[in-house]
Parts: sequence; structure tokens; C-alpha cells
Amino acid sequence: SINAVTVDGHVRLCLLRKISQLRKLIVMDVDLLRPGTVPISKDTIMWFEFLLDPNILDSHLSKVKPDPSPAELISKFLTISADISVGKDILILEPDSELEDKIKPSRRSQGLKILALKIAAFLKWDLETLELKLPFSIQWMLLQDLLNLVHEEAVTIDLTKAPNHVLFAVSLYHRWALRAVFNNALHSKLRNGAGLEMQDDRFNRIEQQAEQSVHILMDISRLPLGSQMIIPSPRTFVPLVEDGEDEKTPNWNFGINIPSAQFFTMVLMDLATYLFYREDYTLALEHFEKCRQEFKKWNGRSGTLESYCNTDLATIEGYITACQAPTLSPRLSLIDRFMISVNNHYEGILAILVEDNLKREVPVSMRESLELDIAAAISSGGFTATRDLIFQIQSLNMVYKRAVDLPCLYDYCEKLLGARRGVEIFVWALKATLTDSRQDERERLGLFVLELLENLEAGLRAELLSHDVVRQLNRDQPVTQPNTKPPVVQLFVPPDFNNIQLKNGELENQLINSNEPLHIKEILIKLMEANAIRPVWQIENKWELGTPLHGIVLNMPSGVLQHYLYILLGKAKYLDGLGRFEVARRLLVAAESELNHHGGTIKLAQLIAWEILLVECHHLHSEWPNKTPGCTTLVSRCLNILQPNDVIMLPRVEVVETAAVTLLNLGEWEALVSLAPDKRLVLCDLSATLAQACQDIVKYKGNKKISRGAWDLIVPVFGSSGGLGKRGLAH
Repeated sequence: SINAVTVDGHVRLCLLRKISQLRKLIVMDVDLLRPGTVPISKDTIMWFEFLLDPNILDSHLSKVKPDPSPAELISKFLTISADISVGKDILILEPDSELEDKIKPSRRSQGLKILALKIAAFLKWDLETLELKLPFSIQWMLLQDLLNLVHEEAVTIDLTKAPNHVLFAVSLYHRWALRAVFNNALHSKLRNGAGLEMQDDRFNRIEQQAEQSVHILMDISRLPLGSQMIIPSPRTFVPLVEDGEDEKTPNWNFGINIPSAQFFTMVLMDLATYLFYREDYTLALEHFEKCRQEFKKWNGRSGTLESYCNTDLATIEGYITACQAPTLSPRLSLIDRFMISVNNHYEGILAILVEDNLKREVPVSMRESLELDIAAAISSGGFTATRDLIFQIQSLNMVYKRAVDLPCLYDYCEKLLGARRGVEIFVWALKATLTDSRQDERERLGLFVLELLENLEAGLRAELLSHDVVRQLNRDQPVTQPNTKPPVVQLFVPPDFNNIQLKNGELENQLINSNEPLHIKEILIKLMEANAIRPVWQIENKWELGTPLHGIVLNMPSGVLQHYLYILLGKAKYLDGLGRFEVARRLLVAAESELNHHGGTIKLAQLIAWEILLVECHHLHSEWPNKTPGCTTLVSRCLNILQPNDVIMLPRVEVVETAAVTLLNLGEWEALVSLAPDKRLVLCDLSATLAQACQDIVKYKGNKKISRGAWDLIVPVFGSSGGLGKRGLAH
């Protein structure tokens, strides 16, 4: 029975008869919720049934995984509603004057809009879900329909006196408008596979009125509300019935209570995020701090049954940190200050390292990389620094490592002998690290000082012992006296050029055998300082780069960066072929990090990112069916490879085909079929065809015997005519 339709008995029978006819006549041109050529199932629900019997919608949404989904229903209802509003009668019935008198298109259109809003309330008005799953035009229609319901109250009542439902509707629309503007500007989200409709006049109008939306949300955020606020719930939107002249929809009394602080958190978060992306950091910081205050008022309260806010405290505080200038942010960690210093040409880096020698926040790898970066920049003339800067950093790093019992890759004593103020700088670094609370570190540093005293010449040994901190460290240790060793007569020995060549050859051999990025970089710097570097592609013929990478890297200015990138990329490709995927990926990530640090080209960065994806796909295939770390992110990255988005250059064929095979193995069949990969790429075409076959098996539960696409593509491989089989088998 159609309980929601209270018309006379004749009309009821007519409606039931028409619905029965629509179910039986498959060929009838009925617009289904799930378009396609598959015969209508007995479980298929047609759009007008939701309108005739509102109880169907409630039961459908209560399912664990409703199909069609809530977003698909919203899109369907509003699309049909728009067609009705321009005079298209979507419900295909035979002419019946009695029915036409009862069912009015305008009322039907309004009923569909109410159902769409009811579903949006079921989704808790989650703007992120609506943005991701609905086209921009449908989002706009939905929010406009909500505004139209409160339009009369909104234009006649001051916001300070407006009821809760008016405030909610107005704020939701303007929050959505600002999100649409900055999401479109960032190109970070796609709506229904097509992105924002850039040429849409509605979007252009929203963009022009963004400043007005900002002021309205600011005014709302300052309103003195009570502790609770009523927002629309699914019960608010009472479905229309055909003869229900007295029904009240929406019924704002049937809303749900949430803390007012939660409402303010949502408003302030979207407002502040828009201000942040507009680069108005001062104003954004003010509103993010207010957002944090409101968030703390309601978060964790036991009385809050449902949360309509998806923001978390970590995100808010992250934005607050990003808005603050470094000098105004005492809460910045040492590692944040370290990175800021690196980006500002190492300004204040020594003070940060001195502090970190006690706090130990910056990873040792980053400190080592800093040392090598500055040495490379100074040797290439790209950076000017004081004469002692390198040795000061080396001393701080060396004392830090010896205190925590970490190995060092070079002879510090040799560097101290060559420094201009070696002993003075070493003692300065020693004082910056010593603390009475870490007795085990004092013992390690005492042994380190002893090693230096045993290897230094008499003059430097005496200078070192003249400092109190050294004598304190050696108070309980036997200290070698200056005159205990007999003097060594130094004879002049002419340089042995053969030994120099051997030394350079040994460095090149280390370069070939090392797979540690920092060690490789250090060797390169040594070769550069000795003017002994030759083109790295001549050192090892196994280091080969793909065609795009080879050309771009060779066109870079000659220097440490060019040689370093070539070695890392060449080694990674070679190791990938050997099946050493984790080492290959580590080298590629180091190359990507180095390029970003030096502000390299976007093209080269994109190519390296694709090579990382290729190695991860190879690793996944080699470990199948076991999952590899990071495999959960492969799907989105492979989809980006196959989608013709705004890319600067196209990836290699091997990368594209490997991405398609990976999606096939991970069960992303629908994505493969919908993307329609290039049929000129054999593995892409084969993957898409097999994905379609897999979908058919699931869809027809194994009852479909032949998948035509797979049959046409695979069967010729086993044929013998025309040489087609050979080509197919070769693929």
C-alpha cells in the first residue's frame, strides 16, 4: 500500500496499476536510479516510489550500505526536480485526466527537494562529503533549496534575533561558498570526477561575493547564543503528500540539539581556513585561536551524543603554528626552527645546533645533511660564510655523536689540525654539550678528549689542557704528558702522484659500492674538493637513466647536485632491476628531497615521483599476495597516472602500464573500466578488459559465461593466422 498518498480509492488503484506496468515493461523508457542496460530487478527502487511512499527512504537510509548511496539519491532527486521546474514531466504515464488533476508538477518538484534535504540532514550536513560526492551544480541547488526555505525570515529578521534554523542555513551556505572558492583555487579536490565547473556563472557569482560571505560569517561568529543550538535533522523535513494541504514542512521544531560551541567551531574553522589561503595570516590567526577556544568548550563532553564537526585539535593548532611568524612563536620546536633557518640561508643555525646538543630534537641525519650541504655550497661558490662555520658545525656534530655513542664518518682530529681556531672551537662545542645530569655522556666525552690528546702534536695538546673543562673531564683519567713521546723528525716527502690517483680511485670505488645517500654525498664533495671528479656516467656503466630523466639531469649546471642526482637515480634504477626495492626507493626519496631543498624544476620532481611509484609497484608485485608498507596510497597515485589531468609532462609507458596492472591486482576494477586507458598501450588495454570481466563475474554471480571484451582480446593470442599470435604472445 502507498500509505503516504491519501487520495481516493480510484486514484490509488490507478497509481498501483501504473507502477506495476512500469516494473513489467523493461523496454519502457524509465529513468532508473542506476542507468544501464541490465533488466530491472525486483529490488530496484524507482525515484517516484520515494516520493509516493516516504517510508521507503527512511528504511533505505537505515541500511548499512545503501545502494544507491545517499549522495546518488540527492543528485537524482535534484536533477529530476530541475527538469520538472522547466516543464519536463519525468514520470511516464498514460494520459489520465484524474491523475493529472491530483499530481501537480510544481508540488512534485518541491517534494523531491524536501527529500534531498532530508538526506543531507541524514549525512549531518557534512560539507566535505557533499563536495567529494556531488557535482558543483548539485551542491549549489541543494544549498539554495535550504536557503529558500528560510528566505523570508532571513531578509526580515536581524541576525542577532534570528532563530537557530535561519542561522544554521545562512552559515552553512556561506561556509560552503568559501570552501568552494579556496578548493577551486588549490585544485586539490575533484567533484564527481570533473572538478568545479570553472565556467559556471553560479561559481563566478560565488567567487565575486566571497568577501560578503566572510563578513556574514564573522557576524555570526560573534553572536551571543545560548549553550545549545537546534539544527535541522532528518525529522525536520516532513515529506509532502498529494492532498496534504495543512502539513508543515520543514518543521524546525524537530531539529537536534548540539552545543553552540560546536556550531561556532565549524563556522570559525571554514572562515579561518579561507583567510589562511587568502594569505591574510593575522586575521586567520585570530579566528583559528577563537576556533580552538570553542573546540575545547565542547570536545570530550559526555553530554554530547552526536558530533557534527569533523575538525580535530591537531589540525587547528597546525594552522595556528603556520600563521605565526617564527619570531612570534615560542612554541616552535627545534626542528621547525632548523628548517626555517635552512630556508633562510642558514640564518641562526649555530644557535639552533647548540641548543639541540642538549635537547636532541633534530635527527642526526638532518644535522649530517646540513654539514654536507653547506660544504657543497661553499665549494661551488653558491654560498658565502665565515671561515670557521664548517668546522663549528662539524665540532658540534662530532661532540653530539660521541656523547650519544654514534659513529662518525671522518677523522675529526685531522680536521681540528687543519682548522684556524681548532682548539677554541672544539672547547666551545664541548661546553655546549656537557651537563652534570648525564654522567654516562661525560664519561664518553672524557674518552674522546683522551683520544684527541694522544693524537695531537705537543703545542695543540698543551693548548687543549689549558682549558678547565678539559682538565675536569680528565680529572680521573690518566692524561698523556706533553714530553712522554720522543720528538718525531719530520722529513720532506715529495707528493706521490700515483698515490693521489690511487686515493681518487678508492673514492670512486666507494662511490660504486655505497648505497647510503649521505655517504655518497660526502664522497662526491671530497672528489670535488680534490678537482678529481669526472663525469659520473663514466665511473659506472650500470647507472642508466630513462630517456626523460637522462636529458633533464644532463642539462643541469655541472656541480655536486647534478652528479649527486645522477648517481642516486642511476643506482635506484639498477637496484630496482635486481629486486632490491627498499634500497632503490630510499635513494629515490633522497634524490627527491635533495631536489626540493635546492628548488629544482617541477618537471624533474614529477619524474622522480613517478619513478618512486614504479619501484613501489614492483615491490608490491614481488611480495604478492602479501601487502607492502604504503600500499594503501598506491591506488590514488596510480589513478592520477592514468587520468589525463593537468600534468606538465606525460609519464613513461612503463610507469603507466605498471600503474594499470597494480590497480587490477588491487581490485580497483571500476576505476580501470571508467578511465578507459589508452588501447595503444597493451598492458593498459588488457588490464581494463580483465577488470571488466571481473566486474561481470561479480555482477552476474558467475552466470555470464563469456566476457566479450576479454574474449576478443585474449583468444587471438592463441591463434596462428597472420602472425597475430606471435605478437600477442610477445606482449
